[in-house]
Order: sequence, then structure tokens, then C-alpha cells
Amino acid sequence: MFYLTIAFVVLGFLALFSTSLGLAADNPKATFSVLYRQLVFGIGGGTILFLACFLIPYDFFKKIALPLFISAVILMLFVHFSPFGASFGGAKRWLVFGQFSLQPSEVLKFSFIVYLAAWLSSRRKDIGSIQYGLFPFLLITGVIGILLMVQSDLSTLVVITSGAGFLFFIAGGKIKHIGILMILGISAFFILTIIAPYRADRMMVFLKPGYDPQDTGYHINQSLIAVGSGGLFGRGLGKSLQKFNYLPEATSDSIFAIIGEEFGLVGSSVFILMFLLLLFRGFKIASRSPDLFGRLLAGGIVIFIAVQAFLNIAATIGLAPIMGIPLPFVSQGGTALAINLAEMGLLLNISKHRK
Repeated sequence: MFYLTIAFVVLGFLALFSTSLGLAADNPKATFSVLYRQLVFGIGGGTILFLACFLIPYDFFKKIALPLFISAVILMLFVHFSPFGASFGGAKRWLVFGQFSLQPSEVLKFSFIVYLAAWLSSRRKDIGSIQYGLFPFLLITGVIGILLMVQSDLSTLVVITSGAGFLFFIAGGKIKHIGILMILGISAFFILTIIAPYRADRMMVFLKPGYDPQDTGYHINQSLIAVGSGGLFGRGLGKSLQKFNYLPEATSDSIFAIIGEEFGLVGSSVFILMFLLLLFRGFKIASRSPDLFGRLLAGGIVIFIAVQAFLNIAATIGLAPIMGIPLPFVSQGGTALAINLAEMGLLLNISKHRK
């Protein structure tokens, strides 16, 4: 798992470096800015968090789960009720302090995993109850949903609710309650999609790929061109054409398409296999954890990462609607990478105490 973490960081930074060269076509300084932030805030800050989460006994996180979760909620509120909130790309989701920026939704995701693992492990005998299991779970998840929808962040909401549902099931949730959660989740996703015209258009493109190719369908069409033109072995590192003002959000949500173009089917498959290996090893660590909290925490971490990764990949190749989900360890975003490294530190911490 440690070597897998290093591979993710190195290959992810290499892919981002190549993709960010497309930004230089409009602004020569943009590439340096993206790489600097990823290196300093993502890898540098993430290394510190990785070591902290690895060295501090993991059961300490159970003690601070509630304060950690409340702090993340406060950070989310700061985006809208403080002068530090900032908008990029039409969405207000960041806090900016001079040269430093923070995306609170990534902190919320991490704190929610820790809090949910702590809460579920303390309610072990009540998980199958509607009054003490299902209803409080819906209430907690509902609070998260409101905070994220205020920021119009449906993609993070899908990742969190999907991962939380899996974790609820692992903790001992009843099948009929899982069914209720699925119905509620699908219904909420449908309602949130149709009330926002741009989300409805994205769903239309997903259902009918040829819909409006010059506007709404432009993104997925350019993504498929990138993936398809990579062939079996790709054009080669740095030789992508789609990253030069053709493919939207190339350094963030669509970076897997550039990986497909430059490294081909073989290189793309390596990334997918790495995420599958992460899922397999993570579940193995969870199964050998000495207590329920460690089992749920390890399981929650790998489930959240895997769900986000495969939703991103599926959207890139047209198997899911485009929702703006970044690829873990790879996409531009210092906060996201730092949190991913913190999660890997926790996984290795739990592994130290395995049975």
C-alpha cells in the first residue's frame, strides 16, 4: 500500500504536468501555477498529513470524530458567510487566504468518513433499527446534502452518499433499509437534476450521446475523441492534442481522457488496475483490523476513493453523466491530494495494528 501510494503520487503528478502544458497556450504562467500548487500544497502538505495520520494511533481519530466533523461543517459555512469565500468556474466552493486556497468539501469528505465510522461502530447493536439506525443516518447525510447543494456540488454529494450507503451496509444495515436508501438517493438525484437546466442537459447528453454536439454535448465528444485517438499505446507523453483548448477542464475532471490519449488503452488500464488494487488491499486491511472502528474507517476510505475514481472514469468514457468529479491523486487540486494522502496514512496506520 505504501508503494502504491508513491506510484499514485508520481504518476499522477506526471500526468498533471503533461496535461497542464495545454494551459500554456493561453497563459505561459498557468502551467507553473498549477504545478506549484500541486507540489507545495498537495504533495508537501499531504506528506505532513500522511505522516501525522500514520504516526498518531488511529483510535485517537474516534475521540475527535465529532469535533473534526463540526469543524468541517463550519468551514463549509465560511465559504458563504465570510469574506474569504471565492468562486471559480461559476461555483463558490473555496476559501482563499492570500496565496493559499482550501476546498472545504474535501475536508468535509474526510471528516465525514471518520465521523461515520465512529458513529456506526458505537451504534453496532442499533444499526438495524429504524429509530436509532436508519433515521439518524438519514439525518446526518441530509445535513451533508444541504451543505453541498448550497454550493451546487452534486458530484461530491453523489460520492459521499454512495460511499456512506456502502459503509452503512458493511456496518450491518438491513437489506430493506439499504433498499430505502437507494430509492431515496435515486429520487433525490433525479429531482436535483431536473430542477437545474444544465444538469438536465447533461443527463440528456448521457442518454442520447449525439445531442447538441457543439454545445451541451461538446465536453463528452471531445473526451471520447481524446480517449479514442490514443489507441492501444497512446500518442506518447506530452503529445496530446486535445489538451490544447479542445477538451474542457483537462487538468481536473477530464484528465483521464488525456491519460487515454497519451498512454492509450494499456496506460489507462494501469491506472484502473491501481485503483482496483487499492480497493482490494484496503478491504484486506479492513478485514484484519482489530476493532470495528478500524474496519469501518479503512473500508470507508477505500470505498470513497474507489467510488470517486470510477465515477470519474465512467463519465470520461460516456458510461455515466458528466458531473465534475475529479480523479483522486491525479486531478488538479492541492486540497484533494493532501486529503488523499492523509487517508492513505490512516490506512497504513490501521494496517500496523492488523490481526
